[in-house]
Formats: sequence, C-alpha cells, structure tokens
Amino acid sequence: MSDVTISSEWKRLLDIAFYAYKPYSIIEKQVKRPIDITNIQIEVVPPPPPPEEYAIVTGRVSGLLGPIRGAEVTLNGRTTRTDPTGSFTFSKVKLDTYTLSIVPTSILDKILHSSISQTLAIYETKTYTLDIRLPINWLYIGALSTIPVGVVTLFALSRQEGW
Repeated sequence: MSDVTISSEWKRLLDIAFYAYKPYSIIEKQVKRPIDITNIQIEVVPPPPPPEEYAIVTGRVSGLLGPIRGAEVTLNGRTTRTDPTGSFTFSKVKLDTYTLSIVPTSILDKILHSSISQTLAIYETKTYTLDIRLPINWLYIGALSTIPVGVVTLFALSRQEGW
C-alpha cells in the first residue's frame, strides 16, 4: 500500500459524490463534521494476466508402405508415439515456434525411411493438422537391392565355373 495525497479539488469532488447519494435528512443527522480524505491508503492491484492461449497439433505419419506405427514424434521436448494408423496428437501447445522431429522406430521403417526435423510456427489458437510423409532412405534401399543381385550373380558364376 502507498500513501496518496489528494488535492483540495479532488477532496471537494469526493465530498460532492458522497453527499449526492444520501438523502439530505440522513446526512444532516449522521454527518456532524466533514470527512477528512486527504490521506487515503490505496492499494494498487495489477490486472490479472491474460489467459494462456493454446493450440492443438495433430497429424499422421506415413511412408513407403503406408502409415508408420510407433514413430517417435517430438515437439520441443514433448514426445509421443504414433498409433497403428500413424496418428499423433499434442494438446495444450503454447503459441510459439517449435521444432518437430519424427524418427521411425521399427527396424523396417528405419531401413526404408529417414528421420526428419522441421520448424513449425504455432501462431493461432486452433487445431493444426499435419500430413507427414517420411522421405525414403535411398542409401539403404540401394544397398539392400544390390545384395540379392550380387548373391545370385556369384551363385550363377560359381555354377558355370564349377566352384
């Protein structure tokens, strides 16, 4: 609380406001002397903060063979996994800019797809729906596709040469 000194002009206005709401007969009987309001204690209470604004981020992760089940989806430290349909949801996401990362977790999905990380700007209170297709990991797929061909070729050569 802080001390506030009220000028005589304000005091006069407050006196007028006080007397204006009481019938004259009551004032005459109850108020024998003027009210001293030159030294009033006023407590300044700040207004409450605005309510938090949140958004919802939902999406579906798919790849070469369809929905990716169990992929690890991270939004600035908050992590969840995709369900059998490849879907995920983050609720109560504050309005801000985030990094969204998706990492496949099954061995097949790790071979077929690369992890991704991208920036996501959440600037409105609404539901953001993402449809994410993980990129194909051509390096692994190329290596795997040459193994059977090499084995078949080696087997065929060994049969011809009599190995």
